[in-house]
Amino acid sequence: MTEPIAITHNVFWVPSTGYSSNVYLVKGDDEFAIIDVGLPRNYQIVVESINRLDLIGKKGLIILTHMHYDHIGATKKVSSAYNLPVAIHKNEKIYLENGDSFYTVALLFGENEIEPIDVDYELLNGDTFNLGKSVLEIIHTPGHTFGSIVIYDKKNKILFSGDTVFSSGSFGRTDLPTGNIYELVDSLKKLSRLDVEILCPRHGDVVYKNASNQIKLALKYALSMM
Repeated sequence: MTEPIAITHNVFWVPSTGYSSNVYLVKGDDEFAIIDVGLPRNYQIVVESINRLDLIGKKGLIILTHMHYDHIGATKKVSSAYNLPVAIHKNEKIYLENGDSFYTVALLFGENEIEPIDVDYELLNGDTFNLGKSVLEIIHTPGHTFGSIVIYDKKNKILFSGDTVFSSGSFGRTDLPTGNIYELVDSLKKLSRLDVEILCPRHGDVVYKNASNQIKLALKYALSMM
């Protein structure tokens, strides 16, 4: 079992295994959010994390940073097990509900078909979710995919950055369906103006200090590719 790692008093990181995405859980007073769930094999890890963090019976929500299979694969099972609604940017809802294996790049993981996923909330830029001490703001950051989002906790200076930006100045690839390097650069410019101390990317390690510098470095590298 991969133990959830406490990033703050109410934010927990379940590190990725293999090609699966990291999973983050944010606890409120009586509610919680799961940010991405990883590949199907991640299901048991997510379930055990929910149990260990004493979240059973609380109102929850699954927020998906984008439609790629390594982030959404376990969604159906986790959602069904705990009756959790699912949220993703409005641009990508149709691909989940149609079980599209091309745009979700499930084909790259050897999956010719995926089970359709019901989407309960179509996210838009500026949407917020209040979790007590954390208010999560949705920021639309197209580039890696056209519905990619990041989630910003302004008060605690935490950015859940999806596949838009990682540690060490790296950023998401743009050669997959709906990817666009120009849109990604614009998204990185937007993020470079935020005050971010802690960066929680979907892959790789968490940045615990001065994360804004990592975002600005990513922007510099991305500009050099144009």
